[in-house]
Amino acid sequence: MANSKKLGVTAIATIALTLSTAMHSNVSYASEATLKDLEQASPWAQALIQEAHQKLLVNGDREGYFHPLQQVTRQEAAVALANVMGLEQSDTVSSSYSDVPSNSWSVSAIEAVKKVGWMQGSQGTFRPKNVLTREELATILSRATQVESSEDLSALKDNQKISSWAKDAVSSMVSSGIMTGSNGNFHPQMPVIRQELAAILLRVDEMQSNMNLQTIEKIENGSVTIGNTSYRVSDPLKSFFSENNVAALTKAGIRVETVDGQITKILALELVAPGQAAAEGKEEFSGNTVLDAGKAVVEGKVKVAADYITIKNITIKGDFEIGKELNNDFYADNITVQGTTYVKGGDDNTVVFDQSSLQEMNISKEEVRVEAINKTVVQNVNIESKLSGLWGDPSITYERVTIGEGVQNASLYAHVRNLEINTGNEETSISGNGQLESVTINGSGTVALQGTGMIGSVTIKDTTSKISFPPNVTIQHIVLPAGVSPEQVILNFDRVKTQIATINGSSNPSYTAPTGGGSTAPSSGSNTGNTGGGSVTPTNPGTGTTPTTPNPNPGTSIRNPFTVKTYKNRTETTADAMLTSTKTGQVYYMAVKLDDNVRPTVEQIKSGTLPGDFSYAHGEVSVTANELKTFTIEGLEKSKAYGLWIVFKNAGEESPYPLYLNISNYRTNDVTVLPYDTTNLDQISIQFNGVLTPPATTTTDPAAIFKDGRLRNYGYGFIEIDKLEWDLTIPDMAIMTIHFDPVTLGDGTSYRLDWQFVKNALSIKYTSPSGSPTSISFGGHGSYSGPEVVNLITKQLAIETGNTVDPTKGEAVMHILEAYPSPLKQELGLNEFNGLRYQEALALQAGQYMTFNDVQQIIGAVNQAYPAPSNTEASAIRDFNNSQNAAQIEYYLKRVADVLTIDADLYNALHQVARTEIAQTVLNKRNVLPESKFTSIEEIRSAYELAYSQSSSVPISVSFVDTDTTAGHIGGEIVWIPGAENSSVVGFELLWGNGGQPVSSLTTVDKNDGNRYTLPQGTVIPADANQLLLRALLQDGSETATIGITIKDTLPLAPAAPSITNDDARNILIGADSSMEFTVDNGVNWISYDEDNPPVFPGDVYVKVRVKADPVNQVPAGETEFVSFVDNVYMYIGINDAGNTFDTGYISSAMEYSSNDGETWTTYDEENPPQFPGDLTILLREKASDILPAGPAKSFTFTSQVHVLTGNNALLTSLPTLEYSLDGGVVWIALNVDKAVQIQPGDVVQVREAARGSFPAGAPTDYQY
Repeated sequence: MANSKKLGVTAIATIALTLSTAMHSNVSYASEATLKDLEQASPWAQALIQEAHQKLLVNGDREGYFHPLQQVTRQEAAVALANVMGLEQSDTVSSSYSDVPSNSWSVSAIEAVKKVGWMQGSQGTFRPKNVLTREELATILSRATQVESSEDLSALKDNQKISSWAKDAVSSMVSSGIMTGSNGNFHPQMPVIRQELAAILLRVDEMQSNMNLQTIEKIENGSVTIGNTSYRVSDPLKSFFSENNVAALTKAGIRVETVDGQITKILALELVAPGQAAAEGKEEFSGNTVLDAGKAVVEGKVKVAADYITIKNITIKGDFEIGKELNNDFYADNITVQGTTYVKGGDDNTVVFDQSSLQEMNISKEEVRVEAINKTVVQNVNIESKLSGLWGDPSITYERVTIGEGVQNASLYAHVRNLEINTGNEETSISGNGQLESVTINGSGTVALQGTGMIGSVTIKDTTSKISFPPNVTIQHIVLPAGVSPEQVILNFDRVKTQIATINGSSNPSYTAPTGGGSTAPSSGSNTGNTGGGSVTPTNPGTGTTPTTPNPNPGTSIRNPFTVKTYKNRTETTADAMLTSTKTGQVYYMAVKLDDNVRPTVEQIKSGTLPGDFSYAHGEVSVTANELKTFTIEGLEKSKAYGLWIVFKNAGEESPYPLYLNISNYRTNDVTVLPYDTTNLDQISIQFNGVLTPPATTTTDPAAIFKDGRLRNYGYGFIEIDKLEWDLTIPDMAIMTIHFDPVTLGDGTSYRLDWQFVKNALSIKYTSPSGSPTSISFGGHGSYSGPEVVNLITKQLAIETGNTVDPTKGEAVMHILEAYPSPLKQELGLNEFNGLRYQEALALQAGQYMTFNDVQQIIGAVNQAYPAPSNTEASAIRDFNNSQNAAQIEYYLKRVADVLTIDADLYNALHQVARTEIAQTVLNKRNVLPESKFTSIEEIRSAYELAYSQSSSVPISVSFVDTDTTAGHIGGEIVWIPGAENSSVVGFELLWGNGGQPVSSLTTVDKNDGNRYTLPQGTVIPADANQLLLRALLQDGSETATIGITIKDTLPLAPAAPSITNDDARNILIGADSSMEFTVDNGVNWISYDEDNPPVFPGDVYVKVRVKADPVNQVPAGETEFVSFVDNVYMYIGINDAGNTFDTGYISSAMEYSSNDGETWTTYDEENPPQFPGDLTILLREKASDILPAGPAKSFTFTSQVHVLTGNNALLTSLPTLEYSLDGGVVWIALNVDKAVQIQPGDVVQVREAARGSFPAGAPTDYQY
């Protein structure tokens, strides 16, 4: 900012707070409410209005409407100025203006601003209801803020239109940045509307904040130099100004409060000293500059305006801004923000909030990833950027997330309780694996819900909305607008109708069962505190821990540097790859659809190129040794499996071959034990958030659901469940209540209750894409208190173990041992795979162990005899035992292949069908073991080797590219790769298929004929077929499972979007021709463009234009170009009442007017503009066209304006609209502008507005000489 741009700080501080109070006469002072009509604002203004609303700079009315296009009046501006500047206002003041009544709500303010000279009227009138023009507002703000003029206005295209009295004020406002124009114009005579004022107030607010800061020059020996003054520091702030923070506070902007030369409060702060990117081999964020505030409080705003910064242990009472100057990493640890957090900077490598508390968050930075971890609380999040991501670990629940109208894609990888989506003209997509409890969709746009997480209820507000839901995700409730059927608003209803449980409160007859994920890591619904994933959340950067959320994985081979190679958060369009390497270097990757049967080479992956007509995603990332690297793969197709091929390279080494990872989808469910008293406890209620197996909710026999029909009562034994009942008020959120004899927990007799469910009796079930039945099962619950806990657990252990060896009790004994409180449980050193051995050893010494030390000796002896597997092996065994379906077994076979010492490349090279068969065989083998669990790596490996030998004859891949461009016909080469074990194969059969099932046989090919078949050109695709299938024929007459690919019939490409614009003033398209068509209803109806009779688009209308389809040449319709028209009458038109005309800047012959309340309408004549003398009410609107009705009419009032000078026996006027009479109105003579007419003393002169066209003259005014 130039030195000449001086701003009156006090004035700015108050004007930003109070201009909003006069912006609407029906003001609401609550900024928490969502503005209902934000979509009416221009796209550029919506985020600014939201920010200004959150900062209490502007408000909506009591009904929650903002009125973004409403004009601001002069009396509203007067009230605002009087209030903000603290001008003295009297309740009994008399009005000095003829048009301001003395009892008006604005009179005292108007008189106050008149007194100080900020606003003046003319000719005895103030014109209180006249709208405020842009040059008038510039003048008012210039006087109030004292900003000096320093801008050459010649750069403004319309500078000649700026009134001479306003030029200096406009110069000062433009030079300070407080006001701007558009397309090089300032539009001085246009009225100020509310959306503009919101933007102006934000600039004023930011300028005030910036200009009030001073620079920290030095911190040394407990003294701080700010500007040219040194201060001592009060005790509460010594940690903040410690020498440890010198780097972070270098040249920081700050505003402080001092008492007797000592800093007592920090009022505002801006950090400008950047850190560095993490050095190679170091953890992410380790190069950040760290500000440890030592629990200091900042009373106002804090801004981070530099890269690589960490801020921790601070409370911010004002707003917190991550500025646009920050383009890389930012980390916040243990911060509290009582105002709004604005994310205007950052990158896709994460803005992290750790153990923090935020009230409001507004995300406007494009392609930023915001992550909350470790129980961070964020109440409300507003996403305004077109592309961004919101993440959260399992401890996070975002209470409310609002998606703005201009958002194209929001990736939600977190639990969201309430999601509100405001649709615009472009499609809004929501991706990610986050659980969405409640979704509300506003507006008439298109929404694509593409996530893989659970969806609770979806409420659709607008009858013209278009929604698509993801496959394989259950939607518990759909609420539609009255009178609307699901087919009208749900684009893919036929595909997803079986996933929707209820519609408008009634059961959906098409609903069968929720469909779920395939290759996923298992999740747990246990309510014992185990989240099932073992996820690790980041801790404070700068202390040696990388902020990531890994699931630790073992490596794959000696030639493979990756100890973690997996993915998470599979959405319909993205997946997050997760890698941990033993070495630092670059990772190149390429994701190719499995259907394409392509295995790229090392060089292709590194260059990011692939020959042929294949779609793929590629990129490169840096990895640091032994640190988890997570990166997002974009552009994946819906419901497609991908092979992710990876190459590692550093200065001295490179992968000799690509490493492989298969990518699929993901799903979760949960259960909650409702709160209860621990005194005289006789019942517990459990709520299930998901669709339980239907027979379960009709079961009232406790033994049918709870193992042995009892609860484990620690220190006492067991309590029988007396009764079980269900509350099914909400079908998909059933509540089960169990009743039992009263017990008081923590009284020395009992301290905890838990239970086990009968296997598969109570679970949320779904079917995986492979067809395998899958269920989410649940564990028990406990409560800890009381002084005799250890003895009670030991007593319960004896009860549970008994005095005989029982191989069915291993799990129960382990459960009791794990109940010992920490650190005793750690001292036991339990090996989770030794449960049966522990039971045996304890049973053989029944009656001999009475204390924890006795138990510890027995467990220690068992552990010495049977050592625990390594952490990596234990993790692998645990994963296989927790897997609930074949898809999860397959996931872990790939993930821990090196631990199992199996060849991951051989397994990954198999087709998905073969991999699924192998995984199912391994699962079946596990399920026949004691307690259905593996106890060693050797058991898993043996099961895998058996399964591999049985399934490796399935063909590995099949590919086909259609070279026939005729619709409905195909031709070309079909090529396949036989299975890994080919000795028992005699040939192959090609088939037509649909949905993976054969329709008819195409041909058989001998094993020795080259693994290919030429399909003749012009081959007709059977009507019921959409796939080519392949299977191997075996020597014993059987065949393998079938693999296949989708037939892609090659057709001409769609034309590009046409290059067109619009003439908004005349409501027509520019550049369109008869080869095009357009739609005004978002594609419901398309109309051919008529060059001889071009269509006209009155009012506010959104038009899409495209090149028409060419059926003869099989060319589809082209891509669409979007053009918008605004209602110029409501947006721009005003009147010149003195001149009896409309302002001509924006009016045109596309409009029409009526002087008889709409009975008849006349086209506006631009060549001979009509005049409206006297007192007239004129309606003006944009004319109707063949395709659209006329725009809404706006009323304008013309009043008789007779302004003359009568001194010196002369009659003089500056208005060209008047005439006079000297004979009582018999003869009327035109009164020429600026030409005096001499009048004789004693004469009576009548003056009136002259008649024009069909409009009569105005009422005369008499003047006596």
